[in-house]
Amino acid sequence: MLPRVEKQPSERLTITTGICGFYEPTERITTNQKTSIQNLYLPCKSILYNTIKNEGQKTIRLHKLCHEPDGKISTIERKQVRISSDEDLRRVDELRAESDAILVGMNTIVIDDPKLTIKSERLRRERLKRGLPENPIKIGIGNVNGMKLNSDFLNYGKIIVFTTENSDPEKIERLRKKADVHVLGKDRVTLNKMLRPLAGMGVKKLMIEGGGTVNFELLKESLVDEIYVTIAPRIFGGINAPTLVDGEGFKLNEAIDLKLLGTENLHDLLVLRYEIKDSKKYI
Repeated sequence: MLPRVEKQPSERLTITTGICGFYEPTERITTNQKTSIQNLYLPCKSILYNTIKNEGQKTIRLHKLCHEPDGKISTIERKQVRISSDEDLRRVDELRAESDAILVGMNTIVIDDPKLTIKSERLRRERLKRGLPENPIKIGIGNVNGMKLNSDFLNYGKIIVFTTENSDPEKIERLRKKADVHVLGKDRVTLNKMLRPLAGMGVKKLMIEGGGTVNFELLKESLVDEIYVTIAPRIFGGINAPTLVDGEGFKLNEAIDLKLLGTENLHDLLVLRYEIKDSKKYI
């Protein structure tokens, strides 16, 4: 197992262990009594851990697709690619069942059109017994101009869309017939702006399923504490193929430095755990 790294209690949330792929270590969070803890989960293998502070502190767990040794999470076709095992996909279903909501970026919605539903009938029944809907809330963020109104994403349960002022107003009004739409920001929706209304809606566990642009925004806003990366034994290549972190990218003096905390071999997969150095998450 990856080593547990423990820190002294402080006003900041500290995540010492987490969930990744084939193993499930015990989670421990240190905080003061006034802190409101909210956990964010996500599927497959790479995990970005971060802590967000707004009205009370909230812990976000972001779990992205595992990637190849060349850093790619899909091919040049940008199609949905299965990299994980059957066991890992079952774990993804369990994480969805444990979540209040699932979030994806608009590029993922346009390209993959994910249903984001729970596949297991048993898990859906268990949610109903707990007084929850069969499937978690689905959340999309970004400009909605390219979004199809007959997409699978806009079916199967409650849907929330956080979009921008530069989206087509007519498209937004048509979308309101199928989803709860919030306009936050002129050109982009930041996670800080989005988390406040979500907390007001009672979302305590949010599972983020991509993509690379969303990961970049988290890192850019200094919201990440730790990164778990699982490297799969495949090569996709391609200058235009998506990576774990896309977006605008960083200049040399903005590059994010990591400290290796531990490694683990899972058959042909390699899990790496990193800590973000000198995080400015509370500035």
